[in-house]
Amino acid sequence: SNPFTAENCWTATNSSYSWRSQPGGSGTSSLNTGPDGSITTGNYFYTEASSPASSGDVTELVSPLVDLPAFVRSGLTFNYHMFGFNMGSLEVLVNGTASVWSRSGQQQVSGTTPWGIAEIDLSAYAGQTISVTFKATSAGSFYGDIALDNISFDSVSCLRPSALTATNLTGTTADLSWTENDIATSWDIELVDLTSGGSPSGTPTSTGVTNPFTVTGLTEGNQYEYYVRSNCQVNGLSDWVGPFSFVMPCPTAFAAPYTQDFETFTTSSNPFTAENCWTATNSSYS
Repeated sequence: SNPFTAENCWTATNSSYSWRSQPGGSGTSSLNTGPDGSITTGNYFYTEASSPASSGDVTELVSPLVDLPAFVRSGLTFNYHMFGFNMGSLEVLVNGTASVWSRSGQQQVSGTTPWGIAEIDLSAYAGQTISVTFKATSAGSFYGDIALDNISFDSVSCLRPSALTATNLTGTTADLSWTENDIATSWDIELVDLTSGGSPSGTPTSTGVTNPFTVTGLTEGNQYEYYVRSNCQVNGLSDWVGPFSFVMPCPTAFAAPYTQDFETFTTSSNPFTAENCWTATNSSYS
């Protein structure tokens, strides 16, 4: 249904800028924007920002009415992907007027960067019948396809943190920080050393940490990712959020003996330019 107008009790406003449905395994119709097909499963929606869309154009995707229970804390969760160097904005409105969440500009650094997850507290609307509107505003370039998936209204006990960062990457330490969206004053971290072949397990490597948290014992030149969850005490633990990836600076020199078998290099990085402290010159011969 492209452009999408109405189906399954959802509706959308359309003109030169529109919401469109897309099957899993496919990227959007424009290069260098939107999620890569390799990271999508099932159908998703995206905004088609190509011409004749222009800067300031708006399209809205509106949910059906949903009855929220009176005595349960409800929340709205969804996945979003906003990759493209001329990205517009996405805003969530309750009942078409009350803004409860927004993001502007590029949020993912590539088409293969994992989808972000948003979790919004709807406890102010307990016992009410509401709808939500996903309002997208174009920045006036085809490098601005915004994608949505997995929209859910459900009960929540402890909201996920958001806006993960890693700063002060020096030597063997890094400062990890995030935004708390609930009442938590302590958090759990899972740190994964990707260069050494690590993978996430869902088991924390550090518990009860503060925000920010300084992680030590890292290896220069290695790529890491981390996940974080909030501990809301009597309200329990949030779900994990992440990953956030970062690369430690290369050392001045590696101490011998030093071996490199290239097994941890990204095979899709072709032509190769730089990774794991190796670099290459590139032109038509690479």
